[in-house]
Amino acid sequence: MVQTNESIYGKHRAFTSSQQNLVLPGAKSKYLEAISVTINGLQNGSTATTIANALGLVNPLEVDVGGIPQIRVRLTDMYAMDMLWLQHNPLTKISGGDNQEWIVNQIVYPCWFPPSRAEATLTATYAAVTNADNTEVSITSEYLDGIPRNEALYYSEFSKNTDGVDSSSFGNWTQTTNLVGNMTGMLFNSPTIPGGSTLMEDGTIQQVRIQGNGNTLLVYEWSEIQNPGIFNGQMFNALEESPSTTGILDNYRWLSLAKEPIPAGTRVQTDIMAGVDSSAIRTVQVQQVPFRGR
Repeated sequence: MVQTNESIYGKHRAFTSSQQNLVLPGAKSKYLEAISVTINGLQNGSTATTIANALGLVNPLEVDVGGIPQIRVRLTDMYAMDMLWLQHNPLTKISGGDNQEWIVNQIVYPCWFPPSRAEATLTATYAAVTNADNTEVSITSEYLDGIPRNEALYYSEFSKNTDGVDSSSFGNWTQTTNLVGNMTGMLFNSPTIPGGSTLMEDGTIQQVRIQGNGNTLLVYEWSEIQNPGIFNGQMFNALEESPSTTGILDNYRWLSLAKEPIPAGTRVQTDIMAGVDSSAIRTVQVQQVPFRGR
């Protein structure tokens, strides 16, 4: 048995429009471990392309099996999940002038899909990047001959605006999910975060409450949700020339439930006490769905 991969789009191929329903041939006979994505382009003009803007190039990336979405997450959120959930630090190279190259390499979308007779496809939705042109993408699927796990991953972005502001109840934002797998973690994105001139009660997410089948399981303030094991410095100085790169994580929190996942079949309700009205909160819930091996 040996690890293999195949190029789905690229290498460093022009990406200026959405690419839909790209087929993953190997997924019919091999275990799809992950999809890896590298993006690059040229700075257009005198203002450098920020890594935060560059990550907007793919919004979202979707993986379907038999026409059913299994993964649907924008590149920016997956960058945060790589660092906060997977402990994987993508490498970045910022441009230094007009027509100079910038690179983000590589962002990993874990899949854990067993071989399937149903066709697996990938769609990458294009979005223009400020101060950049000649944008390119490399998308590669990673396979294993063996099946190291008996659970496939299922995760998708959810976004909704807050409704009002409160300081004592959780009535400003709600997400309800009927779990098909065991929920092992959840990503939160808050547009406005506390600190400096922004008071604790003025962040978009003040507090989070998670209920299971009507019973309160967890209640956290924004500042209490941990980002475990994250190194907030620049580990690869020769490659990571954008010191503000990890600042992208300021607006994210990863709630790990891996020690005791919320079990499949649970009706999970996530409620938020908001400090900003009409502000879009995004979440990504990660579920591990059991399957029978071949």
